[in-house]
Amino acid sequence: MRPIMLEQRRQLERARGLPVGTGERVHFVIEAAGATFESNLRFLTPVMRYATGDAAMSERGSPESFEMVSLIEELLDDGDEEAAHDVARMVHSECAMRALYGPRWLEGAPENFDAFIRRMERMALARLSIET
Repeated sequence: MRPIMLEQRRQLERARGLPVGTGERVHFVIEAAGATFESNLRFLTPVMRYATGDAAMSERGSPESFEMVSLIEELLDDGDEEAAHDVARMVHSECAMRALYGPRWLEGAPENFDAFIRRMERMALARLSIET
């Protein structure tokens, strides 16, 4: 898991070069988080499924999830910490559900990756009150 977290941190940290409180930064953060999950599904899906029934495994993964949420929150916080936290949790939850259950989760047809990112981006922009 550590290499995946390091990869994700490297990708997310690149958002610091974008203006805070902009749709461009929100898009970049969401796409980077989603892409890390998506590119590591072969590893993440079985590990996450196993962890749902194994308390020790779940405990080991919890700090990594917290780290991801904290970093996303920090990158999206432009003065409304509560909204940034809400969005960070939503991004993590959506990515985790997609990793666990696949692109058909709650949909009749598979949701392609670009549509998945756009949906999360719309929710994030609305919650952060950012107009594009």
